[in-house]
Amino acid sequence: MKSVLHSLTSRHLFQKHSYNLYSYSSPLVRNFLRFQTNSSTLPNRVISSVYKPIDPNNSEINITTSSNVSVEPEKRVKRGNGKNGSSNKNQQNLLQWETPPRNVLITKKPYSKKTTSAFVELSHWLHQKYPEMNIIVHREVVDEIADLLPPYYVVDDTNEYSRIVDLVITLGGDGTILHASSLFQKDVPPIISFSMGTLGFLLPFDFSGYKRALTGVIEGKSSYLSRMRLECLINRKSEPQIKQQALNEITLHRGRNPSLATISCYIDNEYLTDAISDGLIVSTPTGSTAYNLSAGGPLLHPLVPGIILNPISPRSLSFRPLVLHQNAYIKMVVSKRSGNGVGVVEAGVDGMEVAHLSTGDEVIVRMSEYATPCITRIESSVDWVRDLNRQLKWNQNFTGLGSVRHLDVDNKD
Repeated sequence: MKSVLHSLTSRHLFQKHSYNLYSYSSPLVRNFLRFQTNSSTLPNRVISSVYKPIDPNNSEINITTSSNVSVEPEKRVKRGNGKNGSSNKNQQNLLQWETPPRNVLITKKPYSKKTTSAFVELSHWLHQKYPEMNIIVHREVVDEIADLLPPYYVVDDTNEYSRIVDLVITLGGDGTILHASSLFQKDVPPIISFSMGTLGFLLPFDFSGYKRALTGVIEGKSSYLSRMRLECLINRKSEPQIKQQALNEITLHRGRNPSLATISCYIDNEYLTDAISDGLIVSTPTGSTAYNLSAGGPLLHPLVPGIILNPISPRSLSFRPLVLHQNAYIKMVVSKRSGNGVGVVEAGVDGMEVAHLSTGDEVIVRMSEYATPCITRIESSVDWVRDLNRQLKWNQNFTGLGSVRHLDVDNKD
């Protein structure tokens, strides 16, 4: 018997109760779960989820999550038979629940008074309005604010999130969304994000309207943008393979190595070039406004099916960013010209370092099978254009407010 679900008491405010539940990871496999809760009563709906088997030869399937979230028939996703498929992972869809979401994961920017206050307010409102829902929180949140929370659940094994969680709520900035997406290495449930960070390019909702936004999502009156992710395979000598999912980008960087990195690039198994630079960025359309933009890369609309290959400070001025098709198979190999030392190149995923690479090590990047569905406020095109102006100040004049006031003073004189 494997213990999957655990929870803590809020400093023993509630008496612990244990329950035996059945949860289905597939129609043929049944796992017997035992968990503890800080609630004095058993939730109306047990924590469980059912996945429907998918025929890999079926070219037209419904998008589903652990609570059987499906898209309207006219919004189905078409995929090819290959592992990467041939579908556009960046799509705007209407969100409809076959059954209401039961298990909601709430995550926040850590150790922030602003997000902590919002977390407590939102969780209590959610518990009062939808008492049948199970609120799941990270153990770090429990350690920080356990006394302030309504009944909650803690899942120690984050690998179970894809099977358990039906909806994710994030409170913070873009980094909080990246963290939430990284918790799901396979199927990702819909994510609704509230802007409480610095930039917030991926955050369409303001926290002041959380009640209306969440009511619309839970009642199936919202739309979501399926944002493409990248699958990263890191192959090192005498080391186990590392497999990661990236919502923004995958980077290879020389790190603390004083010499430029030399990385051999292959596209669809065809040699492209030896990139002599500080590193390389492989970005999604979502990540085009992040590190890629700072490195001089192009902006891609989130509905554009493409992958960006962008050098970081290349030695050659003619080495410019490339926009590749979404099914491109990208292989990057650390060349001997990068040096013979260990860890001459650092590999990162969405801003997090994951491995040190040596000569001959390779990184393979391709479109992931598992996109990230992000709840949108309005048409994603309108959101994107507004954010270009409001957040990035795109193509705005250098004349600032101070200069305008100075001119006004001069005119009065």
